[in-house]
Formats: sequence, C-alpha cells, structure tokens
Amino acid sequence: MFKVKRKTDGLICALKFVEPKNDNEREIIINEVGVMRMCEQNQGILKVIEAYDFKSRLWIFVELMDDALTSYVQTLNKTYSENVVKYVLKKTLEGLNFLH
Repeated sequence: MFKVKRKTDGLICALKFVEPKNDNEREIIINEVGVMRMCEQNQGILKVIEAYDFKSRLWIFVELMDDALTSYVQTLNKTYSENVVKYVLKKTLEGLNFLH
C-alpha cells in the first residue's frame, strides 16, 4: 500500500496495485472491489475511491486509514472499561454481520 495524493483535488488516499497471475485471479480481485463498493454505506468498511485495470495491473484507490486501533490502544497504555470494550466489539461484530 502507498499513501498518495490525487492531483485533481488533493485527496489523500491509499493505493494498492496488484498484478494478477491469471484471468481467474483477476476476476476474484475485481469481484472483491465490487463487494467493497456495495458495502460503502456501512461505517467501518473502507470506501473504494477509484479502481482501474491498466498495464496488466489492478490499481485500487481506497480511503486512507492512517492508523490501526491496536497501535492507538497501545500508545494510551491504560485499561478500558467494560463498556468501551463492549462498544468496540459490538461495532466489529456489526461489520462482520453486514459482510456475511
């Protein structure tokens, strides 16, 4: 993944490019991008900004997630109430339920 800036409007996003080994792998990746686009209305699912099939690579631009929850929690170095843990777990399970 690369952190990139779109020239037209300065939007910062993440770029992932993939070189599929065969047509089947290419279709699987394209389908996955389609699933991500269908899930965009659900909070917690990264938004696909743009996707291209160019020069034998799939270029996928997604919303930038600059940090992971794990590193954030570790930097605070404190314990969390049961309610906070329940909230995080609830949101995680809602996202999984939506995907299934």
